[in-house]
Amino acid sequence: MYSLRRNLLVALLISFMLVCAFVAQPVFAADYPSRPIKMLTMVKPGAQIDLLARKVAEELKNELGQPVLVSNNPGGSHGSVMAAELSRAKPDGYTLGIGATAAYTYTPHYVKTNYKFEDFTFISKLGLNQSGVVCRPDRPWKTLGDAFAWAKKEGKGLTYMFQGSDDRDVLTRIAAKEGVKLSFMPSQGGPSIISAVLGGHADLGHLGAILFGYVPKKLTLLAASTPTRLVAPPQLT
Repeated sequence: MYSLRRNLLVALLISFMLVCAFVAQPVFAADYPSRPIKMLTMVKPGAQIDLLARKVAEELKNELGQPVLVSNNPGGSHGSVMAAELSRAKPDGYTLGIGATAAYTYTPHYVKTNYKFEDFTFISKLGLNQSGVVCRPDRPWKTLGDAFAWAKKEGKGLTYMFQGSDDRDVLTRIAAKEGVKLSFMPSQGGPSIISAVLGGHADLGHLGAILFGYVPKKLTLLAASTPTRLVAPPQLT
């Protein structure tokens, strides 16, 4: 398997605005929360992170006794649109966010953003997902190296649908080293990438979270972002 050799794992974090001690005190008052809480997420409805956010919202509602309303804010590099909105929210504990670490650890260094890492407090890691490059199963490739070798032999370029600036930049460097021309297509999350790859609109796609049971049944995994495979939950093996 062709390794992307990067450590930017899609670890999901729940975060809220960084507040100073002066304004943080009301957040932890005895009457908090006294009204519904808004939870931002970085993807369209139905994507894996959206499903996770809605489950977290349900559990928080049961725990806190107030509705937790999920708001979908797709776009940007790994959720930078959502991160920007979160950074503008009033720091009162009533706006939370669930997103991928890359929007905070990578994107601000390579893309102009209206926020910085220090604008947020990261409360908890909710999960660790293995991301990777996929193609349609009827393609004659088993690895990313196979895809590049085929493109060079046929004298053709490849179309790649990316999640964010980090996986786009990694594939740009690898393709340049291999002498393969890549055309890039932005996405709005995993479902849009799956549709584009299966529909033949993109040769390759980067799934920020490889769904157990979906790959390799309907897609071929060509490369993973981690040196070892994550273990699937027992009920899914």
